[in-house]
Amino acid sequence: MYPLLLKPIIKNYIWGGERLIKDFGVESDATPAAEAWMLTCREDDVNTVLNGEYKGRLLSDVPGVDAENFPLLVKLIDAESDLSVQVHPDAACAAKYPGDSEKTEMWYIVDCAEGASLIHGFNEEFESGRIEKNLIGKEYFSEIEQKIKEGKITEILRRTEVRPKDLYFVEPGTVHAIGRGILLAEVQQNSDTTYRLYDYGRLGRDGRPRELHIEKAIDAVTTAKKGLHPFSDVTEQLPYGSVRRVSCDKFVAEIVELDGDFSDLSEKFFSVVVLSGDGAITWDGGTLAVKKGDSVYVPAGVAVTVRGKCSLLISRPAG
Repeated sequence: MYPLLLKPIIKNYIWGGERLIKDFGVESDATPAAEAWMLTCREDDVNTVLNGEYKGRLLSDVPGVDAENFPLLVKLIDAESDLSVQVHPDAACAAKYPGDSEKTEMWYIVDCAEGASLIHGFNEEFESGRIEKNLIGKEYFSEIEQKIKEGKITEILRRTEVRPKDLYFVEPGTVHAIGRGILLAEVQQNSDTTYRLYDYGRLGRDGRPRELHIEKAIDAVTTAKKGLHPFSDVTEQLPYGSVRRVSCDKFVAEIVELDGDFSDLSEKFFSVVVLSGDGAITWDGGTLAVKKGDSVYVPAGVAVTVRGKCSLLISRPAG
């Protein structure tokens, strides 16, 4: 086995822009290019291998890849317009709805326009007001539902201005939205389950309002005081550069500012996405040159050395 260079899958959702094509070199015949799925092994969305023995084959067909239980989905997201206000379910909530699955994710802000912001949870005024009134359970969520019906859900949400290199952890049950002008990298569980709460009255390509999932979303919502996943954000200064490591019970993600070389041999596969600069990945038998916008799948048990002057997103399953 050897490191596999992957072809991203492009999603041309209506809120996307063109930076993934212009700045990251991803190939797409359609615009906008809202998302580039850099690592995906889902039933209808599987990366194609671009190099070596398995060139032209789907990742799911490569020996050793467990397509049915593939744990991660890694994306680049270009939000030219605001994304919908949404929430993802935890395992208990998703189990109520056939075909749905839990979703934990993290965001790394690659670049953003000045003043760009995102939504992450409820604002302090709303949360503290519910605590003071001892509104919990059904009463708590009826307050949220009323705001949705009135089209005022954004009034009770926490909006945070972002900067490049900011990091956000989005646990299941967190109301959230990516704001316009943000380009980010996302590491998540291999799930595409999203419940929309609010979409600014936006119309889809068919001229109709996009579907909302208010009943499911209300069921999925938790507060910041409930169901927190273990999480850390640790930066290490190492001989080859800095490593910012994010850990939870689903995945480990590292932002590596590489200026030199390091070696890695893992019992599980890992993904390398080049966010800036260029370099090379070498192994016993070959070398793969990589540049900004490239995505590489390193199979379990393959010893590699990564070298160059570049910024990398390295992600792997937890455990």
